[in-house]
Amino acid sequence: MSYCIAGDQSARLTNSLLTLYYRILQYTQGSQSIDATCRCLRSARQIDQRRLPRIHKAFNLLDGEVMVGQVYVKRSVWSKAISMILLKFRDCMSPLFACDELLEQVLNVDNRLVLAGKDSTVTVVEDDLVRTINICSEIIPILDPTKIDEVQACIDSCYQCNMATLLYLSAGAGRGVEISRIGTHPEFSEYFQEFFNHLRFGMRSEKGINHGVDNNSAVAHFVPPSLSRFIVVCNLCLYPAVVQQAKMFKIPTLEFAPAAANMFRQVMNLDSTTDNQDNKMKLNR
Repeated sequence: MSYCIAGDQSARLTNSLLTLYYRILQYTQGSQSIDATCRCLRSARQIDQRRLPRIHKAFNLLDGEVMVGQVYVKRSVWSKAISMILLKFRDCMSPLFACDELLEQVLNVDNRLVLAGKDSTVTVVEDDLVRTINICSEIIPILDPTKIDEVQACIDSCYQCNMATLLYLSAGAGRGVEISRIGTHPEFSEYFQEFFNHLRFGMRSEKGINHGVDNNSAVAHFVPPSLSRFIVVCNLCLYPAVVQQAKMFKIPTLEFAPAAANMFRQVMNLDSTTDNQDNKMKLNR
């Protein structure tokens, strides 16, 4: 019938079309399979109406607590998610750099960022002096080969903070598997754009491709300014240095979603048994 209705909107009804529609209606009304299907649908609807639907997620207006499934996150926790991951970013990034003053100036959102690959810069204005910092050439990590385990632990933590920020703390819808398709650090400038002090990038769902449906467009995501700076440093400074010393250090690039979920659990004080699929809902109050 949907085909018939669509046809009516694009063409005039003729006697032949009316005859065809009448025959289709006669056939469907007398079909035993359609009759049986309709009875099942009516019975299922009646059963559903006898009980309230289950609440999968909710937000308490009184105290700000979030509930997803059987997991509860207090307002005192989720409201500090960005500040918590900023603190974790600093803890794991600081030991990897010796240029503390330069690094702080790059991370300062009051200093203007221009994202342009190897020519990315931050402009610092102090009194009447204007200074331009080239991020790639001046912010250089120190990866101590005598402390491989400690350095690798800091790299892993930076990577987890990076992935958790992109997947859970950026504004926009996304699934864990999609974060693996936004490009690694060599293609950072192709996937990310500086947009009014935010990092802007897109994630696209390919969920329907196996079913022959590929109509999804990329969804825009925006990263908070403070977290954007850390991600820029990771991709333009830290990851290239790790690749150059690949015999000693590595980036866990094959663990996108687990890395994000692990850091999310730490920030939200969740145990390791929490279902990762509901993580995004805990922030979409």
